[in-house]
Amino acid sequence: MPGTKCQYFNCFKTTTQFPNISMFRIPKDERRETWIINSGNLSLLSLDEKQLYNRYICQEHFSPDYFLNYKNNKLKSNAIPYKYNSDKSPSTSSAGIGDEDVDNINKPLTPTKTYGRSRNEKTELIFPSPSSTTDTPKRKIINDLINMPTPNSKRLIYSDEDDTPRKKKLKLKIDQQKIKLRNKNIQVCKLKQRVTRFKTRNTLRSLMYSHQFRSKNARAIVTMQLRNKKIPWTLEEKNLALTLFYKSPTAYNFLRLQNINLPAPSTIRRWIGQSKFLPGLSGTFFSHIKKKFEHKTNNERSCSISFDEMYIKEFLEYSKDYDFIEGFEDFGHYGRTNKSANCVMVFMARGLYSPWKFPVAYFLAHSGVKHKLLKDLIIDVLSELFKSGLCPKVLVCDQGTNNQSALKSLGVDENNPYFFVENNKIYSIFDVPHLIKSLRNNLIGCSFEKDNMTVAAFSDIEATYEIDKKNIKSKALLKITEAHINPSSFQKMRVKLAVQLFSHTMASTIRTCIETNELKSKTAKNTADFVDFIDKLFDCLNSRTLYSSNPYNCGLSDSSIVKPFLNEAIKYFINLQKNKKGKITKPPCFKGTIQTITGILNFFEEEKSNNNGISFIFDTYY
Repeated sequence: MPGTKCQYFNCFKTTTQFPNISMFRIPKDERRETWIINSGNLSLLSLDEKQLYNRYICQEHFSPDYFLNYKNNKLKSNAIPYKYNSDKSPSTSSAGIGDEDVDNINKPLTPTKTYGRSRNEKTELIFPSPSSTTDTPKRKIINDLINMPTPNSKRLIYSDEDDTPRKKKLKLKIDQQKIKLRNKNIQVCKLKQRVTRFKTRNTLRSLMYSHQFRSKNARAIVTMQLRNKKIPWTLEEKNLALTLFYKSPTAYNFLRLQNINLPAPSTIRRWIGQSKFLPGLSGTFFSHIKKKFEHKTNNERSCSISFDEMYIKEFLEYSKDYDFIEGFEDFGHYGRTNKSANCVMVFMARGLYSPWKFPVAYFLAHSGVKHKLLKDLIIDVLSELFKSGLCPKVLVCDQGTNNQSALKSLGVDENNPYFFVENNKIYSIFDVPHLIKSLRNNLIGCSFEKDNMTVAAFSDIEATYEIDKKNIKSKALLKITEAHINPSSFQKMRVKLAVQLFSHTMASTIRTCIETNELKSKTAKNTADFVDFIDKLFDCLNSRTLYSSNPYNCGLSDSSIVKPFLNEAIKYFINLQKNKKGKITKPPCFKGTIQTITGILNFFEEEKSNNNGISFIFDTYY
């Protein structure tokens, strides 16, 4: 480094060799040229101001009068170094050398060597003789530059001209032995370091095996912190890392940010990718489920099974692991077809009284699973779950046509919302958000009637929206937009838009428009009551807590108003009909709502009678 080496010509002192020596920067003021010329170092002339400021000259080249203290570590503002003289030997530090050492040095041990170049040598200059005997300052600087030593001067060493061949051979042998000795010292240092590491590792291992840990995971978390790189993870450490990652990937990344030694997320994903499951029912997977719930209670094993379809991109790919083409229609043990799959059906289990959920099986289909095959798949999945130790009690799905046909073939209807699998009763209900979407979609452009009386008309909702939109100063329907009133095909699939339309805010706004005589429709009051009724019904079927500020959003129990309200809702939907331009129909969502409410109430009564300690349930966990 420039800051640790003296730039004075033929001075090779460094702060590494002489830790107590003082180094001084080449100044930026007018003394800079004098410092460079006096140093005798021609290489400094090619450096700019910034580079020169990072070059140093040691204290040996300054007169004692230039120092401000006895430590010789501070210079006066006018200090300049000695001018380099090639006739004299290079300056060396006499600090720490006694009189005896000086006498020994003066003894002629070897032939004397010559430093620099002799002034007696005649040098012929190509410059003409100056016309004036008096040197100007500029000419003096030029003369000093001419007299500076050449940069080709090497480090002054004793001349080998007088060495005999025997001495030269001995010197060469000494140099070779020095190199060998240095290499051996390096090897010894490395071996000592390895011995220290092995001793430390053996000590830690003995402590690890002698200490009684409370669990395997406790031992694994300690061994992971003592692990070196490029050593494979043990099975205990893998299981612990996978468990932590499954519990919370966010918490896993937080622990790694705290410098806790854990496998990288990419490693975790590679381990997960090694557990590949083909479409259908995997015996290995269900055996893992059986081990997991082997010592669980009945309430912890109680679960609901939900299934749904999702369209995917058609794509064929060769699988190296299984040596066949993936992407065709595949129903597991029911076989494959030559049709490309564009739809996947997934079955998922979710704990009713415990916070767990995971997919249990999936199937690839072309344009959906037919209802006859779907019926068999439902029975097969439920049977495997019963064999694995789980207790499926509720089946949840949407109101797709294939789903309705499969449930109908199982004997499910709005009056008997259950079926049996191996003498186990399974209640069948529909997805509540899907029911709310269906109610909204059937109401658009139509009206609902009950006992020859209009109970809801979408025209009243449209008129209320137009009235509120024209009100510039104050608006009540802040969240209602054109997407709520005239939704596109994709917007009709959004639960958020349907729930916001059937909200307490919408019902209150309709009533306000009636009171201000802005809305003069005869069915407006009934429409407001219907919207308010659907809002309360959704709260009852979407409960998450036992107690809430909204009484309709509490858990289902004998003491809450949720149970009597649901009984009234069943009666409300029995005679409800849809009127579209004079055509009277009864959409499937009306029957589906009755079936869902009836199934929830019957399931609640059965759970209470089984003495499972259940006094309330949350409808959102279906």
